[in-house]
Amino acid sequence: MNKKKCIIIPVFNEEKNINKIFFKIKKTKILSDVLFIDDNSTDNTRLNIFELQKSNRNIKYIHRPKKMGIGSAHKHGIRWCYKRKYNLIITMDCDGTHDPRYLLDLIKESNFNDFVITTRFKKKIP
Repeated sequence: MNKKKCIIIPVFNEEKNINKIFFKIKKTKILSDVLFIDDNSTDNTRLNIFELQKSNRNIKYIHRPKKMGIGSAHKHGIRWCYKRKYNLIITMDCDGTHDPRYLLDLIKESNFNDFVITTRFKKKIP
């Protein structure tokens, strides 16, 4: 089943990471929208996203008027996705904490589970 997917990425002053994360996601060849939720960055984050949008229709953008926090951004993005009937929602950080090379594994796991949660703080189970 081909699920309608969205990757939510909260951002605040991430101008140096926007292109890096987007092109790493694009390299996976996974068909998904990428939703950047910007908490009123004071650097060129917004301009970098707008520049990417010119040649990538799958980039979505939400501007929030002040810094409201990453948890609030995730909730905002999830509500946004539900309203647009996405079947699969993935959240990740923009700073490289989450490596897009694992996205395909997450998507495969979502075929068998309602929730897939990852952590970098737990040892790999053999």
